[in-house]
Amino acid sequence: MRFRPARSILLCSLAVMLAGPAGGITIKKWVDENGVTHYGTSIPPQYVNQAHEELNERGIAVKRVDRAQTPEEIARERELEALRREQQRIVEREADKKRITAQYQRELNRFRQLKHGFRANSPGDVEPVRKQPRIIPVDGAVVCHDSNQCDRLWPLAKEWAKQHATTPVEVVGERILVTRAARKPTDISLTVSRLRRSGVERIFLDLSCMNSVSGREFCKRASVRDLPRQFVEVMQQHIEKEDAASVGK
Repeated sequence: MRFRPARSILLCSLAVMLAGPAGGITIKKWVDENGVTHYGTSIPPQYVNQAHEELNERGIAVKRVDRAQTPEEIARERELEALRREQQRIVEREADKKRITAQYQRELNRFRQLKHGFRANSPGDVEPVRKQPRIIPVDGAVVCHDSNQCDRLWPLAKEWAKQHATTPVEVVGERILVTRAARKPTDISLTVSRLRRSGVERIFLDLSCMNSVSGREFCKRASVRDLPRQFVEVMQQHIEKEDAASVGK
């Protein structure tokens, strides 16, 4: 097989760098403005912000670094996030309007019935039976029978979160407890809260790890991912004990 001289020199240079005396050396690979690929142990200042790759001792790319964003791109990214937040606020306001309109219509119908005298002559005159809210299972969420049961479970839930988080408590409120955000790859931050949605009250445990490659990998471990299930199991066991005690009375 015949090689072009330029490519032969390039391959030889790469082989020399990889086989050099300094063990564990990282080779950088980048492309200049003319499309020419370069290799070296360091990147010239004018190319530092360009995309490049890092190679191991076998010449295999083990890491890719994207180019740095320009100020214009950063500004667009921030604007996009701001628009998304505003969009969510609009969605929430529209949902509030619909709820208010529906409530107004119910009150108006009730007023008309009282004014003219209520007579259930047709199915439309009878107020429909309210449907039971649909409960969608969520990891880490415990559904309470009622607010009183949530009141009894809440101290247990807060204590469980404090014992299983590896970061100290940062916020404590009437319906929420938050431990400090993860600062190390092996940190576990927990948030436990009491939420009421569609007439159903829940106690919800949320988990987060450090926002880094190593932190995200740590969060994927079975022992970490299993914490919300363990939390629900403990809460359910307490509920079952309460139910059994009430039946025995």
